Amino acid sequence: MSAPVPGSASGCPEFDYAPGQPNLYRMMRYKQDLVARMGVEGGFAEFRGKFGWPDQNAPGRLRIEGERDFAAANGEYFLETGIGGVPFVNQPPVVHGEGNHRPVNGVTRSQYVASCAMRACVAVRPRW
Repeated sequence: MSAPVPGSASGCPEFDYAPGQPNLYRMMRYKQDLVARMGVEGGFAEFRGKFGWPDQNAPGRLRIEGERDFAAANGEYFLETGIGGVPFVNQPPVVHGEGNHRPVNGVTRSQYVASCAMRACVAVRPRW
């Protein structure tokens, strides 16, 4: 197992644009290739060896939950200001001449304000 290189932002000079400037895109592609070839555990072990990380750093399995559901269930305060799941239609503007104007169909997303138990405030608006 190799040791991290001092002065390398990533710990491996192959993934640096310049000293102190990691090439994150190249590192991401390397990780994707490792997972495709070796799976998550094998790819992580290979990556850990490349960067000289100790063996105790291992990927863990976490439950993933939607932010809104977590805030509604665990927040000290939760106020939904816009209900999600409501279908809508935006009519096209008046257009003079030819074009491809037509109605646009969509579904609203939840909009809310929450204060979570860890004393963090979350304000979310629909993601476009």
